[in-house]
Amino acid sequence: MKELTPDVVNDLIRYYRDRAIEKAQRPVNPFDDNQNWEDATRRFNETNDLISYLQMLHDYKESTRYCAVAGEYDDALEGAENLCKANDVRFNKNSAEFCSLCRGLLFANVEAAEVEMDVLQGNYDNLPGFTSKPAPPTLVVTNEKPSVTLGTVLDEYWKRREGGWGAGALESYARYKKRLLIHFGADKPIDAISYKDMEQFRDKLKMTGNRGKSISIKTVNLHLDFYGAVFNHAIQSGRITHNPVSGVKLADKRNKQTLNDPWEPEDLEKLFHSEEYKEDRFEFGWQFWLPPLLLYTGARLEELCQLYLDEIKVVDGVWVFDIDQTRPDQSVKTYEKRYIPLHPFITDELDFVSYTRSLPDQRGRLFPELKPIGLRQRYGHYPSSHWFPKYKKKCGVVSPPRKKTFHSLRHTAGYCLMEKDVQEYVIALFLGHEHPQISTSQYGKKFEPGMLMEKAVLKLDYPMDLRHLKKSKFVPR
Repeated sequence: MKELTPDVVNDLIRYYRDRAIEKAQRPVNPFDDNQNWEDATRRFNETNDLISYLQMLHDYKESTRYCAVAGEYDDALEGAENLCKANDVRFNKNSAEFCSLCRGLLFANVEAAEVEMDVLQGNYDNLPGFTSKPAPPTLVVTNEKPSVTLGTVLDEYWKRREGGWGAGALESYARYKKRLLIHFGADKPIDAISYKDMEQFRDKLKMTGNRGKSISIKTVNLHLDFYGAVFNHAIQSGRITHNPVSGVKLADKRNKQTLNDPWEPEDLEKLFHSEEYKEDRFEFGWQFWLPPLLLYTGARLEELCQLYLDEIKVVDGVWVFDIDQTRPDQSVKTYEKRYIPLHPFITDELDFVSYTRSLPDQRGRLFPELKPIGLRQRYGHYPSSHWFPKYKKKCGVVSPPRKKTFHSLRHTAGYCLMEKDVQEYVIALFLGHEHPQISTSQYGKKFEPGMLMEKAVLKLDYPMDLRHLKKSKFVPR
């Protein structure tokens, strides 16, 4: 019996994909499995049947693609198990290899759905195995609806969704909407916008930065995410059958590990042995506390800056930050909700809890001096974009060719755990990341702080002396 190795996974996915593609190239009427291609063509002359089936295929393709990307493998579990059994492969459903197999089967199903949609619509140019093109189904359109304009769909979508957007999102989306209307015009029929049109618009978007400079890949893709949602609304309301934004987003080929480098020991030494730390010159508590909290909790900067005092609590005998979205000014994704156990250096050496109890407004935030500013109205905007770059430079920390940001301290915690051979899924739970071994049904649930304390937090250890921090006015005596 073979083991489910990465090579075996690739072989199984290739085998499954080839069969799925072959089947998709010979579609039959979905309403009668016994009919052949000619019968299917005649049945699909009933326009509503074909349109309904194409819509069903599109919805299936998009939902399957989402499941593959998001790590929701439930729909592929049975197929992966059967494939392994049929090929005499031993497998462990909790292994990374089995997760990779499930993900590969889902992507194969996406590709097969795309092929079947092409065949049913007479598009054979990109399909393997066709030496001549069969006649596509002839549609007899009897009740064709008048086309709806882009401006109408945008207005509908805006009215439906604007109530759930924050001020920063509203400002961004208004700008995205304006650019789309300027390019296509409000009177452009929504069903006349093609994939090629959106591809050309995407390329134009890249050059819309200030002073003729190109905008970042991330910003271009944020535009396209908004446009994709608008076209999905048009699909759901029956105006179009496909989303022209699908597949248009730019691939970010930069190595993510190099975007925010972890801090090296010599730079950490400079950061925490500055005159501000040694001579206790910080004016505000957030200036003193944010660097060590990022380093010892692995939290996101915004998670700390938007934290309220009642979210610092004891759970199962462990002091934790309760990362959640319980107030209008907080933003936390489902898989980011978690308890972060506080390291003994924070609770015992620096007596952080006593500091929080000394703050005058016990119903307020941990760092009340910080105000939501910037495009997205974030509490962490000022510390990240204004204060920290100046402080880092004053400490003598040079970024190029590396990029050491405030957020890099969080990455440093992750790298520290990796170097201590902490399991990847434990690091993901600690940092609030998605991971194939964490099922989507578990996202939003908060794992036992004791487990994370033992398997992650207590392993955070940095080669530097921080005893002088205890002398600060922000550390109770």
